[in-house]
Amino acid sequence: MTDEKNSFEEPKCPYIGLVNDAKTSVGYPSPANVCYRVRKKKTPKLDFQRNACLTSDFVNCPIYKDPEMKKMPQSLQHRPGGPLANSKRPAKIVLTVLLLSVIVLAVFNFNNWFSSFPNWLLPAWQRTSAPPPGIITSTLYVNPTLVYRTPTWTPSTTSTPEPSATPTLEPSATPEPIVLALDVPIGKDVKFVIRQAAQGESPGQYATQYNTTIDAFFAVNYNMPSVLYVDRVVVIPVDIKDVSGLPAFETYQVRFRGQTVKDLAEDLSVDIEAFRLYNNLPEDYVFNQGDWVLVPRE
Repeated sequence: MTDEKNSFEEPKCPYIGLVNDAKTSVGYPSPANVCYRVRKKKTPKLDFQRNACLTSDFVNCPIYKDPEMKKMPQSLQHRPGGPLANSKRPAKIVLTVLLLSVIVLAVFNFNNWFSSFPNWLLPAWQRTSAPPPGIITSTLYVNPTLVYRTPTWTPSTTSTPEPSATPTLEPSATPEPIVLALDVPIGKDVKFVIRQAAQGESPGQYATQYNTTIDAFFAVNYNMPSVLYVDRVVVIPVDIKDVSGLPAFETYQVRFRGQTVKDLAEDLSVDIEAFRLYNNLPEDYVFNQGDWVLVPRE
């Protein structure tokens, strides 16, 4: 454990809290924060959280000043984006297109599909069938004394394709998969490890294990208390002792599969380029549920 450090927390709105805990809120703009001042708990816009709810300026909030306001105005409500927000509409469009395709095929192939329908109603011994191609068929003539069979031949042509050379493709390089998990180094030129503190662990132990310093550890953790509590999720610099040019980080675990880098950066109110840089993410990366990311704050 380390020496005590003084921390200052700016006043915030007493009506902002988590969905299941009115007395606790996330200390930064987050979709997890909701307003308990209105009848139905709603999440304020992230910018409004940053400028009002989580600051001393909450006293100027129209909802806070008007105790009779029972509904949050549409202009203040958070509207989450991402590919999952309108997932039902694409599904309906796909089903509609599929149904129309089946109807069109049925119209154009009606004669082919239903021309043999009357044949199904006949007994098996009265049904007719066409001979397969390439088979010798015969016409039977019957008279009182002789039976003549006149053979006919229905030719069947087949062709043997010439063998073609099978091209040999050079193996292409497979990019390394992106792993955003606890205890796995994240980043490219500068690497960090996100870890959940266990019983008996300390900043000094992290400094020795990851070749860093205690001061560097506290410098890269945003709003880090002076005491390391069990189960707290922390950021540990790897093979770095001078972190003077680096921001302090928060950690965030992705809750929904399918969010893009742009969507999550907007939800977390973080610069997208810095977000991509420190997490080593391509522009088109799509997150999986449970991914852990670094959120640069200052």
